[in-house]
Parts: sequence; C-alpha cells; structure tokens
Amino acid sequence: DVEFLADLALSIGKNLTPEEKLARIYATEEEDLETPFLYNEERVLGFIKTIAEENNMPAKDATIRKSGETFTVTEHQTGMVVDEEALLKELKKTIESLDVEKPIQATLVLSEPKITADALRKIDGRLSSFTTNYSTSAEGRKWNVSHAANLINGTVVMPGETFSYNAEIGTISLSTGFRNAGIYIGDRIEEGLGGGICQVSSTLYQAVLHGNLGIVQRSNHSMAVSYMSPGMDAVVYAPYLDLKFKNNNPNPVYVFAYGDNNNLTVAIYGHKADLNGYSYKVYSETLKVIEPEVIEKEDPTMYVGEKKDDNVPFRGYTSRTYRQTIKDGKVVHTEFLSQDTYKKVDKIVLVGTKPKPEPVEPPVEPPVEQGEEGTEG
Repeated sequence: DVEFLADLALSIGKNLTPEEKLARIYATEEEDLETPFLYNEERVLGFIKTIAEENNMPAKDATIRKSGETFTVTEHQTGMVVDEEALLKELKKTIESLDVEKPIQATLVLSEPKITADALRKIDGRLSSFTTNYSTSAEGRKWNVSHAANLINGTVVMPGETFSYNAEIGTISLSTGFRNAGIYIGDRIEEGLGGGICQVSSTLYQAVLHGNLGIVQRSNHSMAVSYMSPGMDAVVYAPYLDLKFKNNNPNPVYVFAYGDNNNLTVAIYGHKADLNGYSYKVYSETLKVIEPEVIEKEDPTMYVGEKKDDNVPFRGYTSRTYRQTIKDGKVVHTEFLSQDTYKKVDKIVLVGTKPKPEPVEPPVEPPVEQGEEGTEG
C-alpha cells in the first residue's frame, strides 16, 4: 500500500519540538517502517478459475434412451477437477509470506457424476401413464402440444430431486419453437404464444399422481378446460405458476411424453418394485356447477336488429379431487388432494343500437313513346 507507506514516512517527527526535529535531521539513525502489502482477492479467484477451466475433466452422467418398452443405458464417467478451495488457501499463504519463488501444487479430486449407469439400470418398467386428446385443436396449438411434449420427453429425475415443468420447457418464444394459439387472458380466449402447453402440464400432473410421486407446486386454471375434468388440470405460466413434483422413490424415474396430433400420452417409468404392489386411481367430484347467463350489451357500431356473440361462455365449477391407493384390487386408502374453483364466464351478446338508414326509393323512369307501325305496300 504505497500511499499508506508514504503517509507513514511523512508523519515521522511531526510531533517533535523544533529542537528535537533539528537533532533528528543531523542524526544518522535509520527508521524501520513495516511495509503493508495488499492483494485483490477477486483477481486471485479469477486466476484459480482459469487454472480450473484449463485442467478440469468434468464427470459425465450416464444417459438412458427408450426404444419401445426397452431402455439402453450408456456408462457414466468419473471426472477429475481442481480443488479450488485448497488452492485458494495455498495461494493466500504464499502471497502473505511474499515467498514468490515457492511452487504451489494444485490438487485434483475425483468428481462423481450425478447420474450413474447402475442407477439408471433400475428403471425397468412403467409406473403410470395418462392420455388426453387434442385432435380438434387448431394447427398452432397441436404444434405447441407436440413441441412441449418433446422438450420434457426423456427427462430423468433422481431420488429426492424436484422436477420443474417451466425449467424443462424453457422460454416460450418464437425463437424457441413455439407458435401462436388460443390462451386464457382474463375472461377470454385470445391468440398468444404457447397455447397448448398447459395440456402437457396437466397430462403430466395426472401421470405423476398415478405414479404416487410428490406434488410440490400445482394450480388449477381460472376457467375449466375441455380436455380435463375439473380438479384434474395443472396450469403453468412462467415464472409465477409452475408444475413441480419430487421423486420420492429410492430410484430414478424417467419421463416419457409423446403427442401424435391426436392423443398426448405422458408416462412415468421407474423401478417397478418401488410401487410395492400398489396402484393408484385419481378422481374428482363436482360439488357445484354455475351456469353462465346471457347478457346483452349495446353496440352503437351495429344496426338495430343485429346481434353478435362477443365471447365464449364458461360454466363455473367447484370440485374436490382424491387419490385412491389400491392393493390386490381393494381400496386401502383415500387421500384428499385439492379443492378447486373455476369461475363462470357469462355469454356476452352485442346488440346493435345504430338506427338503420331510411330506404331510398329508386327514381321512376318516364315511359318510352313508341311510333305507329308501318304497313307494307
């Protein structure tokens, strides 16, 4: 710290009397000053990161690929990486001792993969599946359903790990492959990017429930959807609304999702023994149905006598959803999952109030005079 050292040197003798100062000037004694030495820790950390990037050999996860009802597993690889924490301690010691000639040996440590081949080989069958239909959807919506299904297909969720639907499908934009389709905006269906992705999240939600995996986050739509009974759906809208589930099994699970422009199927594969012989059934009961009303709304841009529907009406619902645990064909436990409310949307009919213009009578043409017919001579 040169500035501190200079100030320290200049301060010596300032508090002496004039006689003491004069005596000091003529004296031959030397004054030893302690030299302060500083370093920028961020620069040191940056140097360590560079060393790590040049020398690390990261571990490689095992992979799994589904073909029909069989799986092919590729082996994992153990990696070797720089022990950055140990290297930082050694560098600090060397810097603080000013022993710049001292060699420092970076230590490499084993880096284990998150997903091992042995773990993936435990996946030996289907734990659950669910199918919904989207054959009547518009082309843009069909595309989005198939695209979102492809994005989550093949995802491996390790024991204790949480799956996030929003994280798996990523940003909803034209550049990421999504198209415009109908989405819920307020009380209306309007064109928007990604219409149809909620059918994939809802179908996944049911597959997860039927596989007895743990739901971490789920919300129902504000209005009922056509492809799922009330209480069975799962809305997503990043970053606020997500579908998350936790793999509470001791072995990994594999998410399969496929849409063929008619049916969407999502299945959960894993170690069949993790079900312990149980199967699961999910059902909902409708507690209340609220029929939409027809509301006429004046429209000064339309003529009197003209009418036009302005929106799509929706029934309102209140529902409860349950999951049954079944063993040897008998229900051994019934679990309450959720109570959901869907708002009704009244049908709005626009009624014209603009006066019709008076009909204009066409002008009467005067009769055409005709001459007498001549006679032949």
